[in-house]
Amino acid sequence: MKDFKEIFAEPRQIALYQDPKRGHVFVATYWGERDAILHAGDIRISQPLDVRFDQLPKDELVQTAIAALDAAEQTVRCEMQQRIDEIRERKQQLLALTYEPDVA
Repeated sequence: MKDFKEIFAEPRQIALYQDPKRGHVFVATYWGERDAILHAGDIRISQPLDVRFDQLPKDELVQTAIAALDAAEQTVRCEMQQRIDEIRERKQQLLALTYEPDVA
């Protein structure tokens, strides 16, 4: 894994791309000869551009990382709750098959 000095030392080539299915336009890394393979299905709509990024201050970097981890945790919680709900629904369906009301 590269350290931050290495990450910010060199400019990166980026370009505009468009998702042909949804029409979204987005900025992404331009990969040279491998670009068409790595952006399979997306259409590059601009010339590549060299961009040099500035590193975030450490406190902002930590806040950004924590926010990303919080979002990832919430996604996992939602997915797990959905799976639990599906299991409970299947259990209820099975129990309904064998349910016999009391007839007086």
